[in-house]
Formats: sequence, structure tokens, C-alpha cells
Amino acid sequence: RLICDNLFGDFPFDDEADLAHAVAALVLVFTRRMIDGPTPLHLIEAPAPGTGKTLLAELISLISTGRKPEAIALQPREEEVNKLLGSELARGRPIVLLDNLDHT
Repeated sequence: RLICDNLFGDFPFDDEADLAHAVAALVLVFTRRMIDGPTPLHLIEAPAPGTGKTLLAELISLISTGRKPEAIALQPREEEVNKLLGSELARGRPIVLLDNLDHT
């Protein structure tokens, strides 16, 4: 209840599954090293701007790493995206925030 109600209670999740994914994103940072194999990526999306997507990502990062993630904007060119993502993976950060992605 502490996590679901007190920590995430003010975020406008569409349903319980969305809340469960937020809890999983938070817990994964603490448990990742105990899992032998791949783990999921977490996507935070919403139907409208200003609903707290970045705030949710920052909250998860603050709790699990002690600092806010650096927000990264992807470039429109695929080769630049590949370089950026490769660089971020090489750094080994537990959380990478790719902010304001476009689905197109």
C-alpha cells in the first residue's frame, strides 16, 4: 500500500496493469542483479502531455539510484540514434530516460 497508494497514488494510471508496471520498474532496479537473463524495458506513456510521465521516471530513479536520470532527446537520424543508444548502454546506467519520443 505504501508504494501503490502513497508513492504512486497521485499518478493518473488508466488501470491496475499500468500501476503494476510502474511498481515493476521500481522493483527491477533493486532486483536486476538477481536475474540471470534478460529483463523488460519499461515504457511510460500517456494520452496527453503534462500527466506526469517524466515525473514518474524521475521518482523511480530517485528512489532506486539516489539521483534523477539525465533526460535524453533522440535525434531524427537513425545512425545518430544508434550511436547515442550504444553510448548509453556502454555507460551501464541502471536507468536511461529517453524523453518525449514520437511514435511516428
